Amino acid sequence: MVAILVKKKGGPIPPELGNPVVFTRDYVKHRLFSTTTYGQGTSGLVTKVDKGLLCGITHYDVRLPESGTFLREVPVDYFAA
Repeated sequence: MVAILVKKKGGPIPPELGNPVVFTRDYVKHRLFSTTTYGQGTSGLVTKVDKGLLCGITHYDVRLPESGTFLREVPVDYFAA
């Protein structure tokens, strides 16, 4: 599988890209007519880092290698590095 890493324009590549992360609690992705739960202990690779106004990391985009699922804008509160 090939992972695509994304960085923002004009800045260095964040060290978090490509690092494995693990959900420390259940994450529920809500869609229009359904919800999907990713259980505690699910691992993935960071593909994008989102920073807030004060340069703190707020969200990660994550690729789950087992299923190939791509999760966008997952809050960092759900992960342990």
